[in-house]
Amino acid sequence: MSIKVGTKWISIVIIALFLAGCKANKFTVNQSTANWHYLSTKSKLKYEGAGNKISAQTSFRMKRDSVLWISVSPIFGIEALRAMVTRDSVKVLNRISKEYTVYDYQQISNMLNFQLDFTAVQSLFLAKMPIELSKKDDVKKEKDHYYVRQESGPFVIENYFGKEDKHLTKLILAISGTENQLDLTYGAYEKLAGDLTIPKNGEATIQYFKDDALQQTKIAFEHAKIQLPDELSFPFKVPNNYKVN
Repeated sequence: MSIKVGTKWISIVIIALFLAGCKANKFTVNQSTANWHYLSTKSKLKYEGAGNKISAQTSFRMKRDSVLWISVSPIFGIEALRAMVTRDSVKVLNRISKEYTVYDYQQISNMLNFQLDFTAVQSLFLAKMPIELSKKDDVKKEKDHYYVRQESGPFVIENYFGKEDKHLTKLILAISGTENQLDLTYGAYEKLAGDLTIPKNGEATIQYFKDDALQQTKIAFEHAKIQLPDELSFPFKVPNNYKVN
């Protein structure tokens, strides 16, 4: 795996996880009030794009409102990529190319043309939308789901929620005037402590133009194990022989 593939993974995961859950006058979505501090998962990721097909075992660890830690191991359990998302930066270790890259949120926001911070990333991982509805948003109750349409700058966001449980099931994020689009679907949700639930699986399809051609990237995840431990560690040390980008 190259550094380009590795860092692209982080960007895609951040995008794919970025929007979910909301609240408004008559329409409210599941918002957990459970008291928890740490969360961890053992997961499977499948990535397909730019001529690459990669399957990997992935570990996620989270300290609520503080840290999100990710480790990706595509072959024989050997770690290829490690990332740490904190309140002020996103740090990436590429074990294959022995490189270390740091992004601040302004850099990421400029790349995505969307204001991003740690709260948004955390909400995204938990499938809770960090953007509240406004009066101008379109909210409809359909036969088997709720539909919420929002506009933010160049983005048009279409959200679909389960009629009974109010969980996010599908999201379409498009950029006006382009064919760039993210389609995100969530599967079944798992109930953890109290009223806390997170999706057990999902898939994102991202299409975008590159080199005057329409490209498509797919990434799917499935959590094999989700836990709320009493405590977690977040090891992240940059070896002396790594190149710093």
